[in-house]
Amino acid sequence: MGSDLGLTTAQLLAVAETTLDREPFDERTLAALDYAEAMTVDIRADELVTDQLFERVKSHFSTPEIVGLTELIAWENASARFNRALGVESQQLWNRP
Repeated sequence: MGSDLGLTTAQLLAVAETTLDREPFDERTLAALDYAEAMTVDIRADELVTDQLFERVKSHFSTPEIVGLTELIAWENASARFNRALGVESQQLWNRP
């Protein structure tokens, strides 16, 4: 799916790693990835989505885009927790090259 949206193999591989290789991404994408990471860590999101991070996100995205981004991240987090709780395995939709 990501490659269908224009992501390069280097970008897909970077996101799949435990430590994000920031090299293949522009500042807008890095702001979104950092926002997603802050929303995803298993402690209170308000402790991780700092004012500084949110200002970075606001500098790259409009209010409707931020709402959509937040909704998508929250949905993916909920879906991952749902699947983990029920033991749903990966569907192997992406195979690492």
